[in-house]
Amino acid sequence: MKKLYDTNLMRMFDLGNFFEGKTQKKMTLSRKKFIMSYLMGLIMSRSVHFCEVANHMNEEVEPESNVRRIERFFKDFEIDFVGFAKLLMSCFPCKTYKLCIDRTNWQFGEQDINVLCLTLHYQGIGVPILFELLDKQGNSNQTERIDLLKNFIEIFGSDGISTLIGDREFIGDIWWKYLIDNKIKFHIRIPKSHYIGIGDEEIKGEALLEKYGTGFHKNITIAGFTLHFACKKYIGKKKEEDPLLILTNDAESEPFETYRKRWCIETFFQSIKKRGFNLEDTHVKCLKKLKKLFLMVSLAFVFCLTIGVFRHDLKKKIPTKKHGYKAHSFARNGLNIIRKAINKRNNNFQLFTDFVNDFIFIITGFFNIKNWNQKNVG
Repeated sequence: MKKLYDTNLMRMFDLGNFFEGKTQKKMTLSRKKFIMSYLMGLIMSRSVHFCEVANHMNEEVEPESNVRRIERFFKDFEIDFVGFAKLLMSCFPCKTYKLCIDRTNWQFGEQDINVLCLTLHYQGIGVPILFELLDKQGNSNQTERIDLLKNFIEIFGSDGISTLIGDREFIGDIWWKYLIDNKIKFHIRIPKSHYIGIGDEEIKGEALLEKYGTGFHKNITIAGFTLHFACKKYIGKKKEEDPLLILTNDAESEPFETYRKRWCIETFFQSIKKRGFNLEDTHVKCLKKLKKLFLMVSLAFVFCLTIGVFRHDLKKKIPTKKHGYKAHSFARNGLNIIRKAINKRNNNFQLFTDFVNDFIFIITGFFNIKNWNQKNVG
């Protein structure tokens, strides 16, 4: 089992040009093995505490030694975030994709941890691709959003982006202009308290519904651009009736249905926090180390998600309960499969072999099943 683990699973690093440090040396085999061992420790422990992860790494080494290795990794190793972004995207090859942008934040003592994240919509779940830790409280600004999207476009191009979906935070004339100039379609919610320029007027968001009525209103001059917006009422979290206002530059879209896909990024955030790896429990405060930790948790999440979907679609369906929802999510399905497969007390090594082969099969693009990716992405 160990030999298979060391050789086959290492092939995932061949998908990206991974480098170490400023010298741009190729990532060494020992570093690849450590990262894989750490990721498996994350999955087995479902914890980001170094001591917990260390207990599930190389069993031939004392946990204290594993803790020191983890500490050195987070202190000294320079992550190639571009290489890992390519790896994450390679798990979900497709011609077009929907992107979602959002933030997640929490506090550890007086330390604010604030992450701006760009995800790919996949089976109702957000797959993390690029992210930045913001050294501040509160919302991202327009420059930070543009810089994050620029990074994505530099790596992957813009042709495959079918739309970008954002919540009420992601407004602003400069931001909209950037998206329009770069021919990126978007669906962004307008806050009801926000004033926007329509023609020669400044109209508060909540007044749009009263003025224009429920529906999809096209070719309206907004902030100097010819855009479209959709309005309707809905019941919010506080059981109060609120206006749902969606701004878009795509006249042929179904704005409400498209915007609903924004929830995928919330599902991802939930999966890396209390429902998955308990990221909020970290005691790490350094932003540089936190960015590495967020990446490692994201990669562990993608491991679980890909295996969960693959097994559901092609091997064993997740049962559906009476309320119509699956008994557990794709990511939890994959998490359970991996944990069972590599549990030291489990003598079914064939299950571990299946896991390794399945994952390599997925990420190296060996699917010959017609339309499998197209069905699941977007």
